[in-house]
Amino acid sequence: MRLRTQPNTLTTCGPGKKALLMVLTVGVATWVLVATRADPEPSYEGKPLHYWVNCFSVPKNPKSTGREAKATEAIRHMGTNAFPTLLQWLCADSTEVRNYLWRRLPLSLRNIKPLGDLVFYSPKMRRAEAASRALVSLRADASPALPSVAELFITTTNFVVRTRCWVILREVGAPSVPVLTAAAGDKRCYTNNSLFEILMVLEQIRPPATSAVPALTILLQNAEPAKRTWFSNTISHITGQPRTAARP
Repeated sequence: MRLRTQPNTLTTCGPGKKALLMVLTVGVATWVLVATRADPEPSYEGKPLHYWVNCFSVPKNPKSTGREAKATEAIRHMGTNAFPTLLQWLCADSTEVRNYLWRRLPLSLRNIKPLGDLVFYSPKMRRAEAASRALVSLRADASPALPSVAELFITTTNFVVRTRCWVILREVGAPSVPVLTAAAGDKRCYTNNSLFEILMVLEQIRPPATSAVPALTILLQNAEPAKRTWFSNTISHITGQPRTAARP
């Protein structure tokens, strides 16, 4: 009696699927190598910046609080040398490309959990979120980096990157007010529709943003009719006073 053997799924799949699997394997390997490639970066106590930034990527728990405090001190010690690298990491986003490619993968591949984890939680994306939290942890000591964060806020068209900038500027608080005020008066914020978001950040900072009110009042008087309500509402929320009368 002849025994029936199970077909080898790898050898029985068509040429197209074999090619797709090979391209996917090479692509993922390249992605990991590029994402984890060591770039020149400052260090503290013999450990590079990415080591300390990674302390912000673990889930919150009592132990992580101590690690984050130590990491904050390390990054603070590195000073402005750390900011260019942190800002570079902050800009990482593969959302659109990732989603585009993921939708075109066969369902059999999308059901492989390790592959999904690698695609949706890539090293670069994890590091970008950790870099955001690292900048927030510095509070006022992040001030030298805030002009660049605000510049990115009003120029990028990437929603994910702009959201990270929003969170950083909001959480740092009062030290962000001068750069947010300048950004509100920058005409470039109209090109990526970030003006409304800038004003929202100032509203969320609330009382510490009072120093922005004189400049916002001038911008209100010279704003386009459709934008005057935005400025008026922001001034009202910051000061707790009734809405400022706009120029007719």
